[in-house]
Amino acid sequence: MLLVILLLGRLGAPGWMTTMPWSLPTLATLVWTIVRPEPAVVSNDDDDSWPGYVIRYVLVGEDEQRDLPRRAIAAAVFGAPVVWSLLVVGVLVLLGLV
Repeated sequence: MLLVILLLGRLGAPGWMTTMPWSLPTLATLVWTIVRPEPAVVSNDDDDSWPGYVIRYVLVGEDEQRDLPRRAIAAAVFGAPVVWSLLVVGVLVLLGLV
């Protein structure tokens, strides 16, 4: 994410465009936490992924959803790093490196 921001800055992109790698994933995460406030629930189902549980645990809450202001704060703080890490891990998995 920081490399994309730095690259856009080097290319002389306008300021609003250089903030997009941070603001768009954060906004998407905020919308997700408002629209789908499903809390993290421990289960023995093998189809439930560990990263999905952790993301729901941090952003929404465990067993019960947090109130909206707390979910919004979590999304604002952790939104972009979570989205970028999912993208990076997804690409690595597709390339067979993980």
